[in-house]
Amino acid sequence: MEPLRILMVCPDYKPNPGGEAEVAYCLAVALQQLGHTMTVLAPRVDERVPEDDSLFGAVRRELALDRFRSMKSWRGWLTWPIAMGALFAAVRRAARKSEPDICIVTSYMTWVMISLWWLRIPYVLYLHGEDVRWMIGRGGVSRTLFRRACSSAKLLFFNSGHSRNALVRVIPSAAERSSVVGCGVRADVRWTTDRRAAARTALGWPEGPVVLTVARLVAKKGIDTVIRALPAVLERHPNCRYVVIGDGPDRCAIAELAVELGLAKQVVFLGHVDEETKQQCYAASDLFLMVSRPGVEGEEEGFGIVFLEANQHGLPVIGSRCGGIPESVEHEVNGLIVEPDRPADVAQAVDRLLSHPELCGELVQRGQERIEQTFNWTAIGVRIGLDLHKVTTSDTISERGSTH
Repeated sequence: MEPLRILMVCPDYKPNPGGEAEVAYCLAVALQQLGHTMTVLAPRVDERVPEDDSLFGAVRRELALDRFRSMKSWRGWLTWPIAMGALFAAVRRAARKSEPDICIVTSYMTWVMISLWWLRIPYVLYLHGEDVRWMIGRGGVSRTLFRRACSSAKLLFFNSGHSRNALVRVIPSAAERSSVVGCGVRADVRWTTDRRAAARTALGWPEGPVVLTVARLVAKKGIDTVIRALPAVLERHPNCRYVVIGDGPDRCAIAELAVELGLAKQVVFLGHVDEETKQQCYAASDLFLMVSRPGVEGEEEGFGIVFLEANQHGLPVIGSRCGGIPESVEHEVNGLIVEPDRPADVAQAVDRLLSHPELCGELVQRGQERIEQTFNWTAIGVRIGLDLHKVTTSDTISERGSTH
């Protein structure tokens, strides 16, 4: 398979937190390691980003997307021509410099799509659950433009079958051009539980079981459900602690709930932490859980890459039957699935894992095998590369005569 010249336009990219930024970065690294020539067009930042060094100068920090966020006011709309012109120029410069065979857009943004249409650059879309849910729920011009973006894409990649099915229900014609490639973690990393003692010492954590969640602190993540389940867990495991990594608008409300239930000492909020600290927290914990529920507007988890990260670090996982989580967590294979908004079920699942270390070991073993076989970025990069070759062998940018 001949290597491709790929322009990757990333509205969300490291150092931004969250799954979409992580996916864009990991996919870019994987495709470059597979031999493809990468040019990554990413949002501007004010400081050096260490992760950019992984791509050997392929990252162009030229997307001034913060200007579009100000367009909620009439003053912001007055600057729209300037913002659109800067975005258009950034995409054009990157295309002229890289002469790509194909462009990958790693998360949907209307303004990016308009630039690609204007420049006549063929593209594929990688769609997340949030992309699909948000846009198909919109009306008017936004919905029309999203439909056009999907219809004009050479291929549509999805992080899960749940996300794909949600789109196909409203755009049936997208089915034949769609592919579920999933999410992943690094295949060459497999942590073992012998790191636990050292990690706990480094973090200063006391002995006793630790349950971990890594998530944005918003209602749909179900952190309040875990806190409501904790009293029942403590009856069987009195030294158990619940550690939460992440920040968000609901942090105060969730912390107040812990105080109200008398759990202020058992629930620890670490806020946003750096990558090294996050890795130590995974290593120092005993199990991972995130029992998400549908949000107020019906939004659901598209996949749940944090469950793979936890398996990779030697942790069994507990997820909820919500959105694409059952594709990341297979019940009784690499973890347990519970229904959302059921504290008693969560408590029972936590007790089961904390009381049966041999079961935890089996779940972790199978979880790490899933990562090695399917849910890793190298395998995903190979699948995407093969699909890209199918759409570029007979239809290239040079033949369409756009930007050069």
